[in-house]
Amino acid sequence: MKLRAPVLPLWPAASLWLAASLWLAVPALGAANVVQETDGTPTTGGAPWRFVDITAPAGLDHRHAYDPLQKPIEPRWIATGAAVGDVDGDGWLDIFLVGGEWGRDALFRARGDGTFEDVSLASGVAARERLGAGPVFADLDGDGDLDLLVLSVSGSPEVLSDPPLMVPEARPIVYRNRGDGSFEDATEAAGFGAFYAPTYAAALADVDRDGDLDLMFSHWRFPQGGFFWVGDGTGTFTDATTMALGPQADALLPFGFTPTFGDLDGDDWPDLVVTGDFGTSQVLRNLGGHFVAVTGPEITDENGMGGALGDLDGDGLEDWLVTSILDPDGVAEGSWGLSGNRLYRRSAAGGFVDDTDGAGVRDGGWGWGACLADLDNDGDLDLVHSNGFPAPGAVEFHHDPARLFVNQGGGVFLERAAELGAAVTGQSRGVVCFDADRDGDLDLLMVMNAAPPVLLRNDLPPGAHFLGLHLLGRAPNTRGIGARVRLVAGGHSQHRTLRAGGSFMASAPPELHLGLGTALRAERVEVRWPDGSQSVRGGVAGDRRLAIGHALIFADGFETSSFEGWSAAVP
Repeated sequence: MKLRAPVLPLWPAASLWLAASLWLAVPALGAANVVQETDGTPTTGGAPWRFVDITAPAGLDHRHAYDPLQKPIEPRWIATGAAVGDVDGDGWLDIFLVGGEWGRDALFRARGDGTFEDVSLASGVAARERLGAGPVFADLDGDGDLDLLVLSVSGSPEVLSDPPLMVPEARPIVYRNRGDGSFEDATEAAGFGAFYAPTYAAALADVDRDGDLDLMFSHWRFPQGGFFWVGDGTGTFTDATTMALGPQADALLPFGFTPTFGDLDGDDWPDLVVTGDFGTSQVLRNLGGHFVAVTGPEITDENGMGGALGDLDGDGLEDWLVTSILDPDGVAEGSWGLSGNRLYRRSAAGGFVDDTDGAGVRDGGWGWGACLADLDNDGDLDLVHSNGFPAPGAVEFHHDPARLFVNQGGGVFLERAAELGAAVTGQSRGVVCFDADRDGDLDLLMVMNAAPPVLLRNDLPPGAHFLGLHLLGRAPNTRGIGARVRLVAGGHSQHRTLRAGGSFMASAPPELHLGLGTALRAERVEVRWPDGSQSVRGGVAGDRRLAIGHALIFADGFETSSFEGWSAAVP
């Protein structure tokens, strides 16, 4: 990623729906020859792969701040947030940042050249004096544009036995997109007017397969219901916690931090994993719109904070990465464990197998939000997670650097954050992996607590190719959330799931980025939509972004093997 004349962006939102049955191709980016190192890192023999801090030149002038004298202090140490998405339909990704009780929330609109402008006041999202957390961009009302959900940990009581405080700042805020990138407060209409439980993260999926998105919240320390909300497709949600999770949901998820949806058993019903503090992480199987806990003895993370699902070894099964705490001095000065991150590999027989040490990801310090993404465009998922904790007794974590684990192939990782320039120190809580300047590689936004954000440009040497996918689902799930993609390039298969939310304190845009390595095109792209139908294409040229419409042209789902036969170039 470099601040330079950009390629043509995606298209205005209105034109997307005129071609919902087509796959539309953005003009290709340039490519160069590439030599592949043994560890999978692309290089041209010139400049090495690096991440460069461009926060200031990109225009992200913002700071998160809270009152350090107010109690309870732990929610203030933990909460912050960022969400990335194209809110105005111009093809460029915009950034929303939580401000904290001493700051203001802010929306930064992408100018189309890798820089951003603060449009908070004009957009209507500049809330103040609020402990916001974990925002998510998603089309909540099914009209085709991205709405905004902003959670809050305000209202957290000091004493565990006390109920959440009934203050307006404690409620989630739902901002409805007016269609032009400006927003109106729709919290009451969305069904959250009387909901005050402190909430840390959210994930969306069509849990009951009725065509619209449902919502899962996480509550840490103060659960009093309000975990699962069923949507009606118009932007209104109803608390259905007892129906979906049973009457003992509070006891099941007492210290939840990160809920993430994914179809773990291949039955087209989105299952759920929830990372939880103090040994409370859970695996929940979807049995037709309600969940049953199937957590096995292999789930042993001591302080589950962030989580991410992804196929790390190319076997078509989603593995589960959980960030936790590994104390470098071997002494727990507070109420935390010592044993580090966990990598639970999904087995073909069902269930997970702990392969933390085999994967090489145990030592992550005090980990928080995580992102699984192909940062070097070699066709497999890498891992980056944020770090730090400011408690007086946690001195070793006051400047704990972020971690970047590069996939060496087969789901075995090598930690390279310092070498690559991504070892952000301080108090980072969430991380977003996204292509900020649309140059074909993924950049990193580190979301900080009590500090400005950090935007890292990915200076990936040219030559490793990519394919970007923008799904056009059937309304009201207009972004195809929950769709699963299989791509074959260079004889190598990779699998991805499109999600909304599902990460700690930060959410990525609802689009997919797949690295092709040295391959110039994908031999085959398959999309399995949330309703179980499929779209299949062959001979897909790389170094471009495609819009894929939900349309079954033939009964077998295979439209054509010719790229030229089904694609249309965007002017």
